[in-house]
Order: sequence, then structure tokens, then C-alpha cells
Amino acid sequence: MQSNLDPGLNQHKYTPETSSLDVGALYNRYKNYAFSIAYRMLGTVTEAEDIVQDCFTGLHSMPKPDIHNPKSYIAKLIVNRCLNLLNSARNQREHYVGEWLPEPLGMHDMTNTPEEMMQQKEMISYAYLVMLERLSPMERAVFVLREAFEHDYSEIAGWLGKTESNCRQIYSRARRNLPEVLPVIEQVYADWKAKEEVLSRFTMAFLQHDVQPCWSCLLTRLYSRRMGAA
Repeated sequence: MQSNLDPGLNQHKYTPETSSLDVGALYNRYKNYAFSIAYRMLGTVTEAEDIVQDCFTGLHSMPKPDIHNPKSYIAKLIVNRCLNLLNSARNQREHYVGEWLPEPLGMHDMTNTPEEMMQQKEMISYAYLVMLERLSPMERAVFVLREAFEHDYSEIAGWLGKTESNCRQIYSRARRNLPEVLPVIEQVYADWKAKEEVLSRFTMAFLQHDVQPCWSCLLTRLYSRRMGAA
């Protein structure tokens, strides 16, 4: 399985003299990636934003680090901060009466470019976040990094301080804990993608004052709703 890491970054070395000067550029390039990891692991927008802010603020205040692979380095910082928060939150929730539910991500929090949408897939379903609550913090970290971002086990092991074998076992255990839920999640995402395609075609036709495609999209949506009701 291929990693999401940019191939060119593996050869480019950020030296101590330049790395601190590039924090702003790193933030602009990887803030959405960092938020995507944090949100999947934590399930709340506010906590995910705080983790990302804390991560890049920490980079500014650190002694100039020698970063060989900035995306991998940022992922490690985000994942470990999330694990610390999850372990703390899990202890607090043991004393909470009632079921904890994650915070849905609103459309206003979404990025707009197709590239960023493809990278983040931030319209993950509410059920997905509820599902992840069934996993331990470590299981969640391995599952998210492997399932959502397709990172190699060697990368995940390095970030989490585990062996590759350990990470494979953790991932397998997480998959076993979620077998009946995963097909539902995959169908929800497929349904969302289909609706997004219809909406995109309708919006484009509407802006171009092209009536026929607008009617076609509306009829497609109406047919889908009737079939769903049936």
C-alpha cells in the first residue's frame, strides 16, 4: 500500500538553518493534513484545532530542528499530542454519566479545492467517529493512520514507538472490533460522493444559466429519494 507522503520530501533535507524559517510555509502546506488526523482521532473540531495550533506553535518555539521529512515529522507530533489527550479524556469519561458523542464537522469547516478534499476526505460520516470510540487510543491511532491515510507500518511504528509487528497486530485487532460497522461506513461515504457529484453538476449548470442540466440533476435527486423511500 502506497504512503501518502510526497515522494520529493524524502530526499529534501530541512537544515537547522532553514527549518525554523519554513514553519509558516509548513503550516500553510500541512495544516489541513494535520487537522484531518487530529479530527479523526479526537472527534471534535475545537480539540483538533487546538492540537494543530499547539503543534505549529511548538515548532516556532523549538530549537531549530533538523527535519528530514516535514510531513512525517508533523504527523508524529499530531498523533502523540492526540494520544495524550485521548488517554486523559478516557480517564475523565469514566466518571461521565451518559454516552459521549463526537462533534460533527460542518460544511463551513471544509476546504474548497478538489485536491484538499481528496486528501482529507473530511466529509467522513458521524457514524465513523462514533465507531472509533469503540477503539482504544492506540488502536484508533494505528487504524486512522493506516485506513484513512494509508501510511506504511514502518512509518506508523516510528511515530508511535512500536515495532511494525506490533502495529500490524494492533490494526488487525481494531479491524476485528469493527467488522459489522465498516460496510455501513463505506456505503455512507459512497452515497455522499454521489450526492456531491449531482450537487456539483447542478451548481455549475445554475451558474451558467443552463436550464436543461439543472432539471436533469433535480430529476436524478428526486428519483434517488423515491427509490430510497421504496
